[in-house]
Amino acid sequence: MGNKYLKYKFLGALDPYEVTTLIDIIKRINSSGHDGITPTLIKHIKYEISYQVPILINKYLFNGILPELLKIIKVIQIFKSID
Repeated sequence: MGNKYLKYKFLGALDPYEVTTLIDIIKRINSSGHDGITPTLIKHIKYEISYQVPILINKYLFNGILPELLKIIKVIQIFKSID
């Protein structure tokens, strides 16, 4: 089983083409994160955001500072029956 994300394991400067390629990999689901943005919405606006997202991410990578809102993680336990 190959890892489709393996070619992106090294972080470097992002470009708009790379952003649209990564967005294409995202599965179309209707669930959202804490910000309320769904993957389906991101896929619909990928060309509009493909030039702004690399600027922001590159700035965070090169400065080494990540905004507090991007450090939020939500973990949900899913219990399975033992039947």
